[in-house]
Amino acid sequence: MTSRKAAAPLFSLLLAALCAGCGGPSPPAPAPPAPVYSPECWIGDPSQVVSSGAQAVRFALPGPVDPAHAPFPRSPSERIVFRHLYQTLIRVDCAGAVLPGLAASWTGSDGGLTWTFLLREDARFRDGSPVRAADVIASWTGGTLSGDRPWGPDPPESLTALGDRRVRVTFSRASADVPAVFADPGLSVARREGSTWAMGTTGYRADAPANEATGSGAAPRDRVTLSWLGPGIPPGPERIQFEFQPASDARDLVDQGFDVLVSRDVSVLRYVLERTDYDSWPLPWDRTYVLLVHALLTEGTPEAGSPRGIPASVARTLAGEAVRAEARPPRGPRWWERADGCFLRLPAGAGVGYAARWARSPEVEESRTLRIAFRSDDPTARDLSERLVALTGPGSARGEAEWVRRQLPQAAEDSRVQALGHGPSAFARALGEGSEAAYVIALPDRPSAPCEELGNLVASAGWLGLRLPGPERSGIVPASRLDLGQSLVSLVQTRSRLILRGGTPPLLLEGDGTLVYPATSPGVGTR
Repeated sequence: MTSRKAAAPLFSLLLAALCAGCGGPSPPAPAPPAPVYSPECWIGDPSQVVSSGAQAVRFALPGPVDPAHAPFPRSPSERIVFRHLYQTLIRVDCAGAVLPGLAASWTGSDGGLTWTFLLREDARFRDGSPVRAADVIASWTGGTLSGDRPWGPDPPESLTALGDRRVRVTFSRASADVPAVFADPGLSVARREGSTWAMGTTGYRADAPANEATGSGAAPRDRVTLSWLGPGIPPGPERIQFEFQPASDARDLVDQGFDVLVSRDVSVLRYVLERTDYDSWPLPWDRTYVLLVHALLTEGTPEAGSPRGIPASVARTLAGEAVRAEARPPRGPRWWERADGCFLRLPAGAGVGYAARWARSPEVEESRTLRIAFRSDDPTARDLSERLVALTGPGSARGEAEWVRRQLPQAAEDSRVQALGHGPSAFARALGEGSEAAYVIALPDRPSAPCEELGNLVASAGWLGLRLPGPERSGIVPASRLDLGQSLVSLVQTRSRLILRGGTPPLLLEGDGTLVYPATSPGVGTR
């Protein structure tokens, strides 16, 4: 197979030849350089890009897609599909390089408080109409669409359209570099005009089945087909068929001939290694599983500002034996331990009944089973929860058993410990109430909007705010006041592998871990 580095110059030459003679009238200012992705962000053979225009690709998804959510994704599947239809002002690749999206250029002023974006002259909606500054602001503010925005509790002070092509954003906090939040899919630009899908800004269009309801009446889909309508020949596949097959073993997807799938299951990777028609690529370590504990109620709470540690022996056991995913012990400080610049909104009434639920009494302590909860649809969370419970049982090293029990509220040596799986809605309810002894959850390793991610966590587990004095348990507070390092115990890091059928067009890996075909960005090249 041609290496990515060796193929990069060939790709650039072929792309230049393909685009020769495509120019139009000269713009009033020099055209911005084409987005240039870092070589390590290509997955697959870049030389396959130019020759792939007539191909159709089957892409396996981890879950269904709801068109009503477009363009703001609420699941990993929607993140992948929507990224092929909708664009943000900037893009961030897997190496952290900031690249043009809908914006050709941007400048900071007022010491980093104000950022002004110049839209590309060729930025167009799917119907050919130009993307104007007012359209950008309307998408962000909900003028034509609904959906959450990733600003967090510190939104811009003002959004201003300066003519048709300039958008000015002013914040109350300065940033030395263009804020990465402008690459967050929550700031995608789209327009809804009664169709099933919000109108996007790329060369792809989502095919709508006949007689399907439109707008918010559209049902979630297990299959979404995107077709390239131009302009020009796509440097990616002409047709992408995204499919979700519930309860399907990923090995069956390989046997069915899917061209692209992502899996964390090492048994699937071993199966692929036995075949000659597929290759696999490791993706970045992108997920840390943590044990969310009741810091106020557990023994051995570290000093303020010091995160809870996990014994090396426990970390090795969890990463090497407990899970069926590719895993390793957590490395280095986690981003939530360095979130001093974040301000979080605590939900009103958080922790109602919390103290009474965990009050000490002989009767309660005698009958209580301490449960480590996990989402039943997350096999890695299940594996970790069950292994933590096993570490408290007979035959385990005494030090490991004691460490696990110290993470649980009011745990005694003879306390019963149990792993309990909840469906998504039941888990969300239990997490909000703080009714279980601890929770195994997954957090992203490189969120594009860390403050928003922390805000979502605190909103879903409001009892984390009980560390504060009563008068401070509502409103907006600095993240440092919650000292979340004492409530989140890092267990393992995991990553997926991309599995590609031979000859399939390559993909690009973006900064948030999303995989995308390069046709969604004009003039894509490599460094």
